[in-house]
Amino acid sequence: MTRNITGQEMNGTLAEFGRQVRSVKAVVITIFNFFVTVAAAFACTYLGSQYVFAETAARVLSAVIVASVVGLAELYVMVRTLEGDLGKL
Repeated sequence: MTRNITGQEMNGTLAEFGRQVRSVKAVVITIFNFFVTVAAAFACTYLGSQYVFAETAARVLSAVIVASVVGLAELYVMVRTLEGDLGKL
């Protein structure tokens, strides 16, 4: 009854499901990393700009500008990486 069962053999739908889960997991981690990076850039700029600007509006504006630049750079890197990954398929 258990003669032909091996733990190493993965084929069919279970193996495909495992590959899809790993792929989705990588995308979720990448998106989470993007938001954390942008939020950290905003926070660091907002807190660091208190020595340069006295007004809150100027601090928020500078933090939004830096967070936008960091977000665009992160998106550029993600698109280039995705483009490279799709080229390998």
